[in-house]
Amino acid sequence: MQECANAIQPNLSDELSKSEKEFLHRIHQICEARFVDPSFDVRQLSQALGIGKTLLNRKMKALSGYAPGQYIHRMRMSAARHHLEHSHIPMKNIAWMCGFATYTGFWNSFRKEHEQSPTEYRNRYGTAEPTVTAQWTLQPDEEEMECILKAIQSSPWLLRLFEYVLDHIDEEELQLNHLSLEFRMGPAQLTRELKLTLGVTPMQLVRHLRLLVSRELLPDRSKSITEIAYESGFYDHSHFCRTYRSAFGSNPSTGRHSMERHPLLFRLRNAVLEQE
Repeated sequence: MQECANAIQPNLSDELSKSEKEFLHRIHQICEARFVDPSFDVRQLSQALGIGKTLLNRKMKALSGYAPGQYIHRMRMSAARHHLEHSHIPMKNIAWMCGFATYTGFWNSFRKEHEQSPTEYRNRYGTAEPTVTAQWTLQPDEEEMECILKAIQSSPWLLRLFEYVLDHIDEEELQLNHLSLEFRMGPAQLTRELKLTLGVTPMQLVRHLRLLVSRELLPDRSKSITEIAYESGFYDHSHFCRTYRSAFGSNPSTGRHSMERHPLLFRLRNAVLEQE
C-alpha cells in the first residue's frame, strides 16, 4: 500500500524549514499507516500528533495546501485508483481496503471526483493481468497443488509472505498484527488480500505451515515431540498434539514412521528459492 500513498506525498518545498518538513512527513506517515481504517479521521490524526484540530487545519493548509480531511480523502482515492489500475480486486473489497465504510460511499465519492464510476475507470485505465487464485488446503492433490503454486508464484507479495513465515516459523510473535506491520497492510486488508487469492486467513496459513514443518521434523528421532512442537511454533506439547490430530487425523507419534518429505512444503520452499 505504500506505493499508493506515496502518490500523493506532499511536495516539500525548499522554502519550508526542517521542522515544517518533518511535521508534514509525520502527518504522511500517520495517514499512510491508518487510512485503511474507515474510522480514521481528522480527530484521530490530531490526537496522534498531539495538537488540536483547529491548529492542525491551519498549519496543514498553510504548509501543504490541503486541509487534513482533504489529505486523508486524497490518500484513499489514490489507493483506490492504484488498485483499479493494477489489480482485479472486486470493487467492494477495494472500498474496504481504502478506508471507505460502505461501497456506496466509495462509489459516490469516486464518481464525484473523477466524473466516472470505478468500473468505467478500471475499464479505461486498468492494466492488470487476470488474477490467479486458488483454494489453499493442507493436503492438496496434484491439481490443487499446481493451482496453489501458480497463484503464489504470480504474486510477489505472497512469495515474500511465505518466505517470511517459513523463516520465522518458530517465533510465538508470528501473529496477525506482526504480519500486517511487516507487510505494511492493515490486519483487515492483509486478511482480505489473502482470502481473495488463497481462500485462507493469515493465521490459518501460519498454523498450516507450522503443521507442515512439524511433519517434516517428526521422523528425526534425535528430537522429542515437545522439541519439534516448539521448533514449529506451537507453545506446548498438548496444543501441538490436538492441532496435529485435528488436521491429519492421527497423533504426531504416527508421523515418526514416515520418511517422506511433504510435497507441498518442499515445492513451496523451492518456489521461494527460485524468486531470490
